[in-house]
Amino acid sequence: MPVASTSDLPDGMQSALKDPNPEVRLKALEKWIEQHPSDVGLAMSVINDPDERIRAKAMQVIERAWATELRTIQNMR
Repeated sequence: MPVASTSDLPDGMQSALKDPNPEVRLKALEKWIEQHPSDVGLAMSVINDPDERIRAKAMQVIERAWATELRTIQNMR
């Protein structure tokens, strides 16, 4: 699963993720995840956000993607 950088995101999303207000960053992340539920690249780019809620949301995406990959591998056996 490729990991994209935030520079691959639309300008509006890049701006929202850099906003000093954590509520703006969280809302942007939640909206993006709704539309792109397995975007590990975005999750990785915000995993060190100062806001605990954003880090937690990013971890959910990463863990969900990891679980999906693990199931795929197990089903190949």
